[in-house]
Amino acid sequence: MVGERDAKKAFLFLLPLSIVFFVFLVLPIFIAIGISFTEYDILSSPSFVGFQNFLKIFRTKRVLGIFLTTFKLSIILVVLHGSIGLLLALLVNSVSKKIQNVMRLLLYAPVAITTASMAIAWKYMFNRDFGVINWVLQIFNIEHISWLTSSVHVTQSIAIFSIWKFVGNAFLFYFIGLSGIPKELYEVADIDGAGPLVRFTKVTLPMLSPTIFFVIMVLFISTLQIFDEPFFLTRGGPGDASRTVNLFIYEIAFQQYDMGYSSAVAVLLFITILALTILQNKLSKKWVNYDR
Repeated sequence: MVGERDAKKAFLFLLPLSIVFFVFLVLPIFIAIGISFTEYDILSSPSFVGFQNFLKIFRTKRVLGIFLTTFKLSIILVVLHGSIGLLLALLVNSVSKKIQNVMRLLLYAPVAITTASMAIAWKYMFNRDFGVINWVLQIFNIEHISWLTSSVHVTQSIAIFSIWKFVGNAFLFYFIGLSGIPKELYEVADIDGAGPLVRFTKVTLPMLSPTIFFVIMVLFISTLQIFDEPFFLTRGGPGDASRTVNLFIYEIAFQQYDMGYSSAVAVLLFITILALTILQNKLSKKWVNYDR
């Protein structure tokens, strides 16, 4: 039994983090909700306007289009990060320990590098006229592609950079999950004469399902809030082809100083992410296996 003294110690250890969590996460959410019902430009006092900011969102086709663009980009990134991260984890998990250490370092290194510096480098690489990517494509007689200025290819550009920069996160989670699968299960499968495909579908996937669910959840939450990639690579262009909700919030809040409207968009994004998170939790009960 945990004594009263131990409980007090635990409370004291949790107190600093709880304060940080409240001040920098919970409190800003309530402040944003409050501001979303006002017209506020920082320079003057906020004036209450009720649900006008939210009605403006649903009446503006541009905003709804930006939400749709964000959802499309999020789905693409979740699928690519999730699948490529899993393939890399399976590959690295199948080699020797020494090679594993090197591969883990190489795959996770881009995550540790600042996004701004890498985005500048990739922006030059994506350049239509003198970028290294088009130079390589030219070797194979493929015409130059307008990676960052074409509404057709801009999503591909962001996805390529995002995978190179952040796939190490999904890889690391999967790799840790694979390391936790009991070896005895594979030994039993071998005794039963199971091939690689059967071992993967009947042992690896079910035992890795909690990790897969966690990765998908984290990816959806992070990609729906994507900001760095479109901000540094395209500034949301061409037009609104790569403008995400977070980038739109930033522009409305800190370029047009419409804090009330930007807060309303932020609150709507928060509600959307919360609803999707709850939905994923409910759906996970049908396919996630927690038996170890």
